[in-house]
Amino acid sequence: MRENPKLTNAFKASKDSSSEELSESSDNSSDSSSTEESNDEEDEEKAMRMKYTDLLKWKKYVKRKETYSKPKKERHKPRNPSFKNSPSMAPKKDTNKRTIAPGKILNLPDFPQFIISVLTLQGLLGFVAIDELVYDELVYEFYDNLSWETKVNEDEEETPFLKSRVKNKTINLGIEEICESFVIVDNRDGFETYDRHGWGIKGDNLASCIDKIHNGVEYSGIVRPKREFLNVNQQILLKILKECLLPTGSNDSIVGMLECAIVYLLEVESLVRFPMMMMNHMWIHKGYGQLPYGMALTKVFRRAKIKLEKYQGRNYE
Repeated sequence: MRENPKLTNAFKASKDSSSEELSESSDNSSDSSSTEESNDEEDEEKAMRMKYTDLLKWKKYVKRKETYSKPKKERHKPRNPSFKNSPSMAPKKDTNKRTIAPGKILNLPDFPQFIISVLTLQGLLGFVAIDELVYDELVYEFYDNLSWETKVNEDEEETPFLKSRVKNKTINLGIEEICESFVIVDNRDGFETYDRHGWGIKGDNLASCIDKIHNGVEYSGIVRPKREFLNVNQQILLKILKECLLPTGSNDSIVGMLECAIVYLLEVESLVRFPMMMMNHMWIHKGYGQLPYGMALTKVFRRAKIKLEKYQGRNYE
């Protein structure tokens, strides 16, 4: 049977047109679906932008979204795998931002006779004469493991002491140990109130303290003086206190309340119970940016029979 060429051509044309219509409709449907998806993504992005109004939070959200859109195995891979094993890789930075206050080496002959007599009366000449290397590693370990303990005697009296552990050696540091380590005196009846946010003294003593440390400068109320208001002896005592006896690392122009009280008591030759003050100072400052008594602790480590030659020591700077 012979084919009719006109009918054949017409059939082909109709077939081609229908296939084109199908492809166009599929393209349109895919375009519409992709458009809907993009619209959904835009809506989601707008919603998340409304939620993360802070730019930094928004950047973190975008980064997290990019990370978790990857397969699990590729999420946390380093960008440059060879970097990890690179011999030229920079060493890890020390994240310990605490510093150590070594103490102060005092040249006693340079001080006025009044200052020498004050230190002698308080039994502190042995402490201010400390000259030792500082062992940073041991000092950090001492403060990291430091705890406040109490022991009870036969009369049920509680006595506080500090306890730590350094290089597998237990260190107990109480009043007796401090006096023996630093050859100082425990003034049992002396001032021992350690109040970092108060004067430590009250009543008439406080009024006398305020008057004396202002040295005739007019003031109103119970206020702390500026350093410039102190006389020469007071400034020397404050320097010894801040750099040696109770080092804080601060250099404020206004004298602290506790510092005012202690300078006043030293100047009027009232006894101060320094071993108790020292224990409190260590305990309070264990969590601060500057750890006190770097050189003094070397004597403690030596007394605990820690072999210091194994560790790196540094001179007072």
